[in-house]
Amino acid sequence: MISAILVGPWNAAIAGALTNIIKWITFDPVAGPYAITNAAIGITLGVLYKKGWFSAKPTVSQIIKSGIIIAVIATIVSAPITVYLFGGVTGQGVDLITAMLLGTGEMGGLLTAVFSSELISDLLDKIISLVIVGVILENIPKKYFKQ
Repeated sequence: MISAILVGPWNAAIAGALTNIIKWITFDPVAGPYAITNAAIGITLGVLYKKGWFSAKPTVSQIIKSGIIIAVIATIVSAPITVYLFGGVTGQGVDLITAMLLGTGEMGGLLTAVFSSELISDLLDKIISLVIVGVILENIPKKYFKQ
């Protein structure tokens, strides 16, 4: 996310994808396919920054709006990966939410349950991440920001 602000959306996409590929190779057996999700997050935040929806000193409104947009994009990209490559289970905490939603019998299927659980998780995750990004960005000299 920080690279999206400092070096732009396409460079952030590369950084995000490489992060997942390195995690996949070294210690996380499910991270590889989600490289596309991290790339999408980098592109999305980079575009939001370029369009003025997010700033180097983000407001609460910018953080919440950007967090929602990024969470929706991340969920749209990652839910099918979770369902079709991993059968809906990746060994992460969000699997518990998926199981709970499936257990209610109201979700209409695995893809809907995974989409819903990932959206819930991603909303919290992305907003918290953007708060941390905002704090870090406030302490980076402005000469390092891509204009």
